[in-house]
Amino acid sequence: VVLDWARLTQTPLTTRAVVPASAVALRGPNPMNLQAGEQLTLRDLLYSALLGSDNVAAETLANHVGSAMLMARGRYGNPVPFFVSEMNRLARSLGMTRTSYQDPHGLGFGRRQSMSTATDQALLGMYSTHNEAFTFMVRQATREVQVYSPGGVRSFKIGNTNKLLGKDGVVGLKTGTTAVAGQCYLAHVEKPNLV
Repeated sequence: VVLDWARLTQTPLTTRAVVPASAVALRGPNPMNLQAGEQLTLRDLLYSALLGSDNVAAETLANHVGSAMLMARGRYGNPVPFFVSEMNRLARSLGMTRTSYQDPHGLGFGRRQSMSTATDQALLGMYSTHNEAFTFMVRQATREVQVYSPGGVRSFKIGNTNKLLGKDGVVGLKTGTTAVAGQCYLAHVEKPNLV
């Protein structure tokens, strides 16, 4: 959703997004110790979310892009649920009939749990790999990102959680773990043509 929005609006991935208080309040790891009001580029937030499964980065992206989408439509409201509705709209357009996203990071809260199937996630994976920026990002073993705060710039090295990257033709995609779903893995493998 973020990359589609950036392409359609011609928003550079070097645009900075502000970390909202809602992102910092999430339970779970905050590997960069992000604080409300700090800024990262959309590109660095994508790297952190895609490679490091950083939930704070995913929430920050949803807040930033959801706000821009609401503003463009002359609407007001909570940007994160609006962004999630766009995630669900994309899922439906791809034929992901057994998927329902409840949040941008998959953590779920109480009875509101995101649901999907391996088949639906494969559809999303095939769609995503048609985006060159996405494919480039998920192929990276590590990436250095910068956090802009009033005290200066901090750098962090994000490692890809995909331990199979580079083995047996694996060139990406995404790992994820939640208490409800357990360990999940969507792989992108390139093999030489047989003919």
